Amino acid sequence: MKRALFLSALLPALLLAGTVTYTLTTSPDQVRFTRFNGFDAVELASGVVIPDPGKPCLPEVPVTVAIPATARVTGVTVTQLATTDLGAFNVMPAQPASPLS
Repeated sequence: MKRALFLSALLPALLLAGTVTYTLTTSPDQVRFTRFNGFDAVELASGVVIPDPGKPCLPEVPVTVAIPATARVTGVTVTQLATTDLGAFNVMPAQPASPLS
């Protein structure tokens, strides 16, 4: 009886559990390379660069996913679906941020 009660309580919880899926799609057309002082600067249409001096200056794409207030995140999985070889580049190292004034 205890097992039946446990399963009857667990089953609705499993059926109500949700999964949020977000797919980020980019294409080679969105990547632009610019030559600068012997290095290649990489730009991505929706990307931003977070400077980490000395490391490769590569764009990142920030993603915000809405999660219901009553939900509990139990894991995050990132799956690479495909890659495209764009060639060999001498990627510019990130520079320290400099004040504008």
